[in-house]
Amino acid sequence: VIRVSDTIAGLADAEEHVIWDESENEGFGQFIWAPELHEIGGEWYFLSTAARVESGYSFDLRPFIMKCNDPDDITNPDSWGEPQRISLYDGDTTALNAMSLDMTYFEANGKSYYAWADFTRNTDNPNGVSSIYIASVDPSDPTQLTSKCSVIAVPEYTWELVRYTVNEGPSVIKNDGKIYMAFSASGTGAEYCVGLLTADENADLLDPDSW
Repeated sequence: VIRVSDTIAGLADAEEHVIWDESENEGFGQFIWAPELHEIGGEWYFLSTAARVESGYSFDLRPFIMKCNDPDDITNPDSWGEPQRISLYDGDTTALNAMSLDMTYFEANGKSYYAWADFTRNTDNPNGVSSIYIASVDPSDPTQLTSKCSVIAVPEYTWELVRYTVNEGPSVIKNDGKIYMAFSASGTGAEYCVGLLTADENADLLDPDSW
């Protein structure tokens, strides 16, 4: 749903407009999480997450994006195109293979990026680890990543390891030449907390050492 108001406070009581329902598209469903609105390449997009229903596994989540074809009528469901899954850079198999969620978009130094949480399993942690990934994206086709994925944060500190080994929910603020990426860590109970990554805006943001 979208709410529209002239003020932040006014959003509390603003009318809700349904722009998309999972039942409208086969294969998208169960958990529609972390919705965001972004202007990308001069167009408005709705970025969110939905389970791959065909897998039969409720937490088999993947990010998807929808384009608004009429920005003057953004609350009209007919203004929005079909949901499209985000695609990896050609030949990259390092991400979007399991639970992938909380994707956000940001721009820095004339380049465009997605950051998101991606879940992996390995022999050291068979229950899985959720880490923060980043990749570049083409604003003219925001369904397509244009670089291989990089991992810029893996849970390692005590406050990131309580009950679950999780980094998720990245969100970016730019200020005075710096990129600040807040993220959530640990389980989602009382232990849930917020961490902060920092990088220079002019750095190679795809390089984990820049953060």
